[in-house]
Amino acid sequence: MICEPGFGLWPMRRAKNQRPGAAAAPALTSIVAGDETKFEKSERAMKFLATFLIAPALSVLALALLETRVIYPPPANGATKGIVWGGHTFATRADFARWLRSRGVAYRVWVRRHPSPYTGGSHSVAR
Repeated sequence: MICEPGFGLWPMRRAKNQRPGAAAAPALTSIVAGDETKFEKSERAMKFLATFLIAPALSVLALALLETRVIYPPPANGATKGIVWGGHTFATRADFARWLRSRGVAYRVWVRRHPSPYTGGSHSVAR
């Protein structure tokens, strides 16, 4: 049975002054050159797992993070909604028309002068 004294990683030995029927105390024995204990074998297996299984997985994760965050970072802010013109962003057409009017141009005139590339040349004019 696994729980019995003397079984497992540390062999049991009896002290010099201990009676033969008494329970033995665990003691680590000296390792002879080339002779590995079960503990050392399991430690070597764990190093193997860490080296050949965990390290590649971590390197793939690091490479994915590098590529998505450093090489191709996400945009700082979302896509602009509204009309971008003259270095300004207008949230609505009414705001843009007001800005054009302040510069002496009506929105309808601006629409005729600047055909939309998305709708085949015509804007929907706000009335």
